[in-house]
Amino acid sequence: MSHPTDVTRFIEDLDGGVLAERLGKVLSHAAASATDNSKKKAKVSVALTVGELALAV
Repeated sequence: MSHPTDVTRFIEDLDGGVLAERLGKVLSHAAASATDNSKKKAKVSVALTVGELALAV
C-alpha cells in the first residue's frame, strides 16, 4: 500500500457525491429517531465491496 485512502474524498467521489448526501440524511434521521425515543438506539451500517478496477487506456 503506497498511502492511506482519503476517506472523505473517497465517499464524496462515489456516485458523484450522491452517496455522501444520502449518508448524511440517513445519519441525521437515525440520530433524530434515537433522540426522540430514548429507549431505542439507531444503527446505521455501510458495507463496501472492493474489487479490481479496470483502467481505461
